[in-house]
Amino acid sequence: MKYVGTPWDALQEVAATPERWRLRPDIFEGCRARVFQSHLIIYRVHERAVQISRILHGAMNLHEHMPHDFFGNE
Repeated sequence: MKYVGTPWDALQEVAATPERWRLRPDIFEGCRARVFQSHLIIYRVHERAVQISRILHGAMNLHEHMPHDFFGNE
């Protein structure tokens, strides 16, 4: 099996066009997620910066591995 792109390529895409991926309020309010191979890149845009929260394998329990304080009290 040959993969197209690398994790670094996926992160660069997120940084360049973060609004390209849909909002995921089911994970956290205001966050977005991009699928890369069998992983999920979870992030948000805050004050013109992209903040990566986690890169998790698709088989992992999202809510168990998300930081409760990542998004603060906005």
